[in-house]
Amino acid sequence: MSEQISKSDTFQATSELFKMLSSETRVSMLMALRDGPMSVGDLANKLGLEQAAVSHQLKNMRYMSIVSATRDGRSVIYALKNPDMIELIEKARQLADV
Repeated sequence: MSEQISKSDTFQATSELFKMLSSETRVSMLMALRDGPMSVGDLANKLGLEQAAVSHQLKNMRYMSIVSATRDGRSVIYALKNPDMIELIEKARQLADV
């Protein structure tokens, strides 16, 4: 007889993480941050996106503890909180045969 899997907070958190990674924009932002910390403006310029859109997405990813933020004068510098995130994205790309 197979063991029943119960819903838990762990599955909820995992589901929320994958929802966060379901956006091409957020994934591209994370891949850009693999090169090192960046300000909202630098990230927007690198990806050709509006600063407001980048800021909004970073706020969501910060809430999910995917990125961290550090104030540098008037700028906020964002960085990957856990470099394993890039490994997860790369593995997902392999599984998707991209």
